[in-house]
Amino acid sequence: MESNLEDIQLEENEDHPVNYLKMDVNAVYSITPEVTLTVKKSKKRRYYHCDVEGCTKAYTKSSHVKAHKRTHTGEKPYVCTWEGCEWRFNRSDELKRHYRKHTGARPYSCTLCEKTFIRADHLNIHMKRHS
Repeated sequence: MESNLEDIQLEENEDHPVNYLKMDVNAVYSITPEVTLTVKKSKKRRYYHCDVEGCTKAYTKSSHVKAHKRTHTGEKPYVCTWEGCEWRFNRSDELKRHYRKHTGARPYSCTLCEKTFIRADHLNIHMKRHS
């Protein structure tokens, strides 16, 4: 089953005021001539769409689109409370990761050597060097 992206219904309902895309299972959507999107889930999945004009971002969680919209507004509600630090973030996970710089916490450890890391993605890069 192939469909154009404009055939996807953009819906709004009282429980979720943010628009979301409703896509059919096992459907193939033509986004551009070069790009297609295949939906392979056992049920319909909601995609919450950013309603800022010209933005095409969509997310599977309403909280993710809410955080994304802060990139348009510049809002950074998560403030570092470390004395002398003025960093602000638009997502709480970024603030949590930032605090590790102050505390020196390195929660991600290599199982093959003694190295530890502040971020999981840094550990993953390191692990590839062992193989």
